[in-house]
Amino acid sequence: MKKRTCLRFGIVGLTSLALFLGYLWLTAPTHRIDRASFEQISDGMTQAEVEAILRAPPGKHSSASAMIESQLADGSTCGVAVDEIWPTDEDLQAPVKEAGRRAALWAGDRGMIMIVFDAGNRVTEKQFHPAYNEGLLARVRNLLAKVF
Repeated sequence: MKKRTCLRFGIVGLTSLALFLGYLWLTAPTHRIDRASFEQISDGMTQAEVEAILRAPPGKHSSASAMIESQLADGSTCGVAVDEIWPTDEDLQAPVKEAGRRAALWAGDRGMIMIVFDAGNRVTEKQFHPAYNEGLLARVRNLLAKVF
């Protein structure tokens, strides 16, 4: 009787774990806002081509606990929550408004990408800022996304 009970608990436990990991994998983001995708973006691409690489329109696609790496004056690094530094559209466009340029921003759990487009809607500049996530569920999701 004792072996049968342990076997049942084991089966229930493994089934629950498999369902939980399956849920995390199925609900993982489909965007590719990361360093590898950033490297694929080149000058002259259109916004549609950039969106095809990143698999998302501009915007905040990060979880609430995503942190952008920031360097302090003493050279050390710290994390700043994406929600705290997310600019308004007016603040984002102000530095690049001349000559019809505009900026677009993508934020995910692995990084933040800023692209500057010229008047012809072509990439002229790009920046990547690494991010990390302190939440356990987000870490497991990111791990599952890398594996599968």
